[in-house]
Amino acid sequence: MKYFVCLSMFFSISLCAKAESVHLEVEVIENKDKLFEFPAKFAVKFNAEFSSGEKLLDVVLFQSTIPGNSWSLRIDRNLESPNSNKNDININEYESLISSILEYISNNDELGINKIRINYRLVDSTWKDIISAVKESAKSRAGKVTLMDKTTANTITTVLQKSDIVNRTCSLLSKYSYTCEMPRLAGEDVAFQEEYIDKNWHDISESEDGGLNKTLWFSIIVKSVD
Repeated sequence: MKYFVCLSMFFSISLCAKAESVHLEVEVIENKDKLFEFPAKFAVKFNAEFSSGEKLLDVVLFQSTIPGNSWSLRIDRNLESPNSNKNDININEYESLISSILEYISNNDELGINKIRINYRLVDSTWKDIISAVKESAKSRAGKVTLMDKTTANTITTVLQKSDIVNRTCSLLSKYSYTCEMPRLAGEDVAFQEEYIDKNWHDISESEDGGLNKTLWFSIIVKSVD
């Protein structure tokens, strides 16, 4: 895959993948202390635009100041779409995004990657498979729904282990001399929406979105083979 880099002012860079349907705009983040809940040593922000006109904003690669100085790529679901009914991206768009970011990292020796954090709802096919599995599991369960549930977490982990989003990510990483571990859920448990707490599991099985909290994410741990 061939890339060209377009320089602009304020340390902003556009990385354009000629053979893919994504255009990346790359910018060094100046105020790193207010990036997340903890300060970052170094941070780069990617804004992606796909051929559909949809934009995925504020994808951030940052180096933490905690011991180890590990690098994390954080992909939230901050989307702008010309279609008001569309609020996710497809797996091919996701793959082109990751491919472009990995290419950018490989061309910048000061950057690295140790973890990729992804919102559950980012990729349409992944989210549909998770909802389907959670609702199916809920059909055979007795008792009341609790805020955090280990059984549901195990169900989702199984889905992710077989998912295109994990398999394609790991395949791309291997091209850049990385390996990846099986996905990890945030906090190892799953949080349900408040309205379903203390309800019967039947309500989860009949819900539109499996009753899952909208801010859930999972991580793929990345390791260099060197």
